[in-house]
Amino acid sequence: MRSREQVQQERHEAVLAFQQDRERPIEVEPGHGAAREARQEHERRVAVRQRELAALLARREHPVDPAADERPRAVVLHRQPWMRSALCAELVRAGVVVVADLEDGAAGLGTVVAEQPDLVVVEQQLPWVDGLEVVREVRRYAPAARVAVHLDQPGAEPAAREAGAHEVFARATRAQDMVARLTTLASV
Repeated sequence: MRSREQVQQERHEAVLAFQQDRERPIEVEPGHGAAREARQEHERRVAVRQRELAALLARREHPVDPAADERPRAVVLHRQPWMRSALCAELVRAGVVVVADLEDGAAGLGTVVAEQPDLVVVEQQLPWVDGLEVVREVRRYAPAARVAVHLDQPGAEPAAREAGAHEVFARATRAQDMVARLTTLASV
């Protein structure tokens, strides 16, 4: 398990790298003279960056709970409130500290970068930023985090593994059935 000081150092480095990457200009090439579509895509990407950075800034100074030093920390990203609630309850019951549970990929990514959790549970299809893109970005900005993906589509496991998922769960898997594998994953 990482110490409080290690997590704080990882946070600092990840926040700096993430902010530098997000300051780069957004480039969108119009296809076949589709200037309107290119402008809309540019506006969408700007809105995503704003959500990511807002979540990052809101959590970046959030202190690591000293009492939680010995327990794994998790972030849960899922569209469905009932599933987020069930996953959080099961993880807490298993001794994992859930530092955040969110419903969209952009805010979730900013939170993961700021928190540097041990475990990230991601639904495959999230609003704002797709779950598999979140996985790729988590692997880049929070490399110590273990990532589990809750799939929406059958046959998407290879894509999730390629994105960097350490564990993959089928859509029909209940939160109670995931928790044993998630706590093991968080403790690695």
